[in-house]
Amino acid sequence: MIDKKEGIIVELRDYYNVNKEPIGETYPSNIEPTGDKYMLIVVIFIQNSKGEYLIQKATKRKGGKWGTTSGHPVAGENSIKGMNREIREELGIDIPIEKYKFVNTFIGHNKIVDLYYLMEDIDILKLSLQPEEVEKVKWVTKEEIDTLIKDNDFEKTHTKLFADLQKWMNND
Repeated sequence: MIDKKEGIIVELRDYYNVNKEPIGETYPSNIEPTGDKYMLIVVIFIQNSKGEYLIQKATKRKGGKWGTTSGHPVAGENSIKGMNREIREELGIDIPIEKYKFVNTFIGHNKIVDLYYLMEDIDILKLSLQPEEVEKVKWVTKEEIDTLIKDNDFEKTHTKLFADLQKWMNND
């Protein structure tokens, strides 16, 4: 459905409880959950065999910062299927979900974030970027992400998740 006032596409999403269980209610994507209802967010960091990370620059409408592929499952989708759809929509590629590694779930104020990791060599020249969301992509080193973070040019929520991913990788 389209919000005529805002001119944006509105998707229906499932509400969750604090235990990451759907509660049987949906909400439009242009509304933030309140009270004891939570939204589910999925984030994935993709790394190639050279150790570089695939990052994407959001369009100005989406904040214009660098980050990684992320989004929200739509109503009826679980976390991993939502992540798979977001990769298809934003990057135009289909990666089998069996390749995704679940890292952790983080719970914050009305938000549940599932973090994933993928090791995959992807030819960025063959990607089909979603023009409403992604301006461009590139492979970068951990140090280059650290510089983007220092320069405040990396999505703030992805900054913490990148640090959590690094801890997970060092313990794996």
